[in-house]
Amino acid sequence: RDSSTSRGLGDVYKRQVKIYVNQNGSVIKAIPGEKGTIGDSCLYDAARKTALSHKWPADPKAPLKQIGFVIVDFTVRQ
Repeated sequence: RDSSTSRGLGDVYKRQVKIYVNQNGSVIKAIPGEKGTIGDSCLYDAARKTALSHKWPADPKAPLKQIGFVIVDFTVRQ
């Protein structure tokens, strides 16, 4: 779910990102937002890049591909 407060200094914007993680703990695919969601496209791209940069604990016994969600927060600054 995506949410945001009124636009102003210090406001926080949240973007949900669907992630796919392999057994090595690498995020191999990240899809920000959901169909029909509207918002600043630059935040969706930044959320995708942030999600792709994360590394999770490796687990050789895990499924080849795991699917989950992360929330990326953005704070408006000068």
